[in-house]
Amino acid sequence: MKRQNIRTLSLVIITLTYLIIGAAVFDHFESTHEAHLHDQLRKNISKFQQKYKMNDTEFNRLWNKILDKKPYSAGNQWKFVGSLYFCTVVVTLIGYGHSTPRTLSGKIFCIFYTLFGIPIFLIMFQSVGERLNSFIIFSLGRLKKRLRFKNQKVGMFELISVEGCFSVTIIIIASYVFMHNEGWTYFDAIYYCFITLTTIGFGDYVPLQQNNFLSNNLTYASFTILFILVGLTTLASSMNLLVLRLATINAEEQVQERLEQAEARRNAVHLEGDVISGNSRLFAQPEKPEQFETISVCSCACMDYKLFHRKRKKGRLPNGRKYFTMPAIFQRRPSPAKKLFGKKHASISSNNEIELECTDKSRAYMANNLQRNSI
Repeated sequence: MKRQNIRTLSLVIITLTYLIIGAAVFDHFESTHEAHLHDQLRKNISKFQQKYKMNDTEFNRLWNKILDKKPYSAGNQWKFVGSLYFCTVVVTLIGYGHSTPRTLSGKIFCIFYTLFGIPIFLIMFQSVGERLNSFIIFSLGRLKKRLRFKNQKVGMFELISVEGCFSVTIIIIASYVFMHNEGWTYFDAIYYCFITLTTIGFGDYVPLQQNNFLSNNLTYASFTILFILVGLTTLASSMNLLVLRLATINAEEQVQERLEQAEARRNAVHLEGDVISGNSRLFAQPEKPEQFETISVCSCACMDYKLFHRKRKKGRLPNGRKYFTMPAIFQRRPSPAKKLFGKKHASISSNNEIELECTDKSRAYMANNLQRNSI
């Protein structure tokens, strides 16, 4: 438990440190450039207003109209193909923000559609990713067997490496297609693919938003939707393997910690009365509860003391002291001598001694009782 608390605290500290480092780096790279672009934009707006003699109110109205027109440069966003692209972006948690529902009924439907659609797609990605992992394990196993590798078992590192290669291949091919159709640079296309497949979706680069692609180029629109689905499945499968690996490490550490605790308990030395025990084994038997010594009063020691032990009853006096009753065994059951020889061979004398006819059979019986009482 202590080790898990330390690991959790370390992860929290590392995460916060990572955020702080990222903020410092972006501040260094982007803040100066942002300030320069803002100054340049304000100068251009001022020149535009002076040229067309517009005040701030009129310019802001014109600016809003221009922003409203931007989504329509791709054609009608809410026809079937555009709506399919919108649904794909929504349920995959990308959310470019290139188009949003404007009607009340559309917003309400979007809430419920997303509420049920996101879990369905997450389960689908998980299931398809598992099937992909099984296929890769089967293919690599057959390949190793054909090449006669000594170790034909497919490891976790090999599986992650193959799926990582698949993801990189998809990004490389898709980036070339986006560069050719959208007019982006190749690096910008790679940047878009990575931001999309990690479901960040900044919205600074959005395909199908120019030249009326949603209506006129259905092949390219289908490729874009297929890229999102296939790429997310492959990348999600790789990420799931990493998460499962970390979870396995955590589970192994928990099992190891339990085993260490069990070993410590087993090796612990503790006292049991006056006896020291360790490794769950007694070095000496603990003391038995104190018992009254019930030796036979018979002169030939043939009385079995266990009869007294079995029939004793525990009680308590009015002053709180404990006492044990001594049952009259001669009244309840016959003595061993009477059992063996009958009443005519045993009699009780005035001095409470039993006189027996010591035959050969009685001598053996008395010898056994003497030996038992001596033990």
